[in-house]
Amino acid sequence: MIVVEVDRPDRKARRDNGKSDPVDAYAAATAVLSGRAKGTPKSRNGIAEAIRTLRVARSSAIKACTQTINQIRTLIITAPAEVREQFRSLPTVELIDHLARSRPAGDLADPACVVRTTLRRLARRHRTLSQEIADADAELKPLVTRAAPRLVALPGVGPETPGSS
Repeated sequence: MIVVEVDRPDRKARRDNGKSDPVDAYAAATAVLSGRAKGTPKSRNGIAEAIRTLRVARSSAIKACTQTINQIRTLIITAPAEVREQFRSLPTVELIDHLARSRPAGDLADPACVVRTTLRRLARRHRTLSQEIADADAELKPLVTRAAPRLVALPGVGPETPGSS
């Protein structure tokens, strides 16, 4: 498969046919075959590719972490009253810490015991994902600083801002 980056879609074709991925793909293929396309494909190496790759893993971990805390909150809402009242008002950081350190015991046929066990597992997953995000941030910071030092030096701009461009 040959990947060619076409500089710009044909504006006349866009006006005639409107915005459409199939139309754009067809126009790009036609431009390549006719020799009108002058673009060169990205090399997929260097610091920009390293940043992009780390951001893929970081983004995935953030989504999973958000999903996990949402699952925890939902389980607490639907838990038996004794479990719900114990955890419902805790802020997220305290909740995760308390649940991860808990040692639920009892009969797994008891809904309260199963909820506590599941909450502990989810809290530990949240901690693991949070550490993964922190590791990715630590790896991204020097790369982004090296790639865009003047931008990172601006007030209020951290490694996430230029890394997402």
